[in-house]
Amino acid sequence: MSLPLGFAEHFAREPASIRPMDTILLLAQPEADGCLARAALESLEAVRQLSSSLGTTFSVGLVGADTAAAAQAIATCGASRFLSVSGEAFAQPRYATDTAAAEAERTMWLTRSQSRTSV
Repeated sequence: MSLPLGFAEHFAREPASIRPMDTILLLAQPEADGCLARAALESLEAVRQLSSSLGTTFSVGLVGADTAAAAQAIATCGASRFLSVSGEAFAQPRYATDTAAAEAERTMWLTRSQSRTSV
């Protein structure tokens, strides 16, 4: 899988003060067998390419009943940080809450970025 032509180059040309991200966060949920689905692995590869093109880091967040096998499988993927939430309460995908968590992270980043530039 590769990024659309010109995608990373567009962001690489932007001044650092208006780049859309300092760190990319990939959220994934392991399948019932503990492995990551093909779509999650493809997303991980796209994040690796994008972070490399932008010269930024990426973090991986795993949410599920048991995330140990998935974390072990991608331990050498190059992520700067791994986050994991596990337990039966997280066994079923809750995409609405994952989206809300990602939006909250984005809002915090934007608030932090604006406070740095307004000082």
